[in-house]
Amino acid sequence: MFHRRTYSTYRPRLTSWQIYGTPITNIFLYGSITYLGLHLIHAKLDFKEHKEEMEEEIKKLEKEFQEKQRQLGRYSILLSMGFIANGYYNQYQLLCE
Repeated sequence: MFHRRTYSTYRPRLTSWQIYGTPITNIFLYGSITYLGLHLIHAKLDFKEHKEEMEEEIKKLEKEFQEKQRQLGRYSILLSMGFIANGYYNQYQLLCE
């Protein structure tokens, strides 16, 4: 009796893309994901640092504003009386100095 072959003897030729394509694609994808992730983390930390700097600047300006308000307490009285709106503030400055 003859024995029949159930497997194929045909072997396709593998191209270089079939051999190296998958690893190159994986490296590209993993590298891109890593780069974008690190870029996102850097942007988030940079924004946080910038926000903290701006909050410090706001606190400093608020303190400076309160100091100026305390120094020019009479200014608010004059403003409410209408002297400053009428242009008399320059004369007030000259009197106070």
